[in-house]
Amino acid sequence: MKLLSGNFRTLMIISALIAIGIIIYLISGMGLQPIDQRGNGTITENITPVVPMMIDADFDFMEANVSEVKYINSTPVTFEDMRMYPELESYMHGVNNDPNVWHRGWRYVNTFPGNLSTYDVLVKKICKGKSIFECNHGTLFEYHNQFYHVSYQQYGTMQRDPNR
Repeated sequence: MKLLSGNFRTLMIISALIAIGIIIYLISGMGLQPIDQRGNGTITENITPVVPMMIDADFDFMEANVSEVKYINSTPVTFEDMRMYPELESYMHGVNNDPNVWHRGWRYVNTFPGNLSTYDVLVKKICKGKSIFECNHGTLFEYHNQFYHVSYQQYGTMQRDPNR
């Protein structure tokens, strides 16, 4: 009987230590840190948008002639970046090459419906590690030595009436 009592006490002590360890782990936030802060220094961040793909905005896509348009930041965008939003990348290949369509350094490329959450994730990925002054939603994307500006109007938002 004494042997059974000693094993039970040991089992209870081990269980209590495991429970305390789990609580300390959760309180310290180790389980809540992003994936890119763990491990052996390699970055394996999951940048998949949380929101399912839903068409919730119209995007206007313009090309800029940077020799005429001044004082606008640009940031390079790679094919790997654009794989996250393939529809946007496909519009970058559909550039209007008519030289008569330029107006004060800008030319219209296209308007397309898209997902605002996916676009936000793309901008955050492209702008990661840069200040808000270097990279934001107004920044030109430099892709294959051409410069593009993307603006959007989210569905369900009302624009202010300028006549009021």
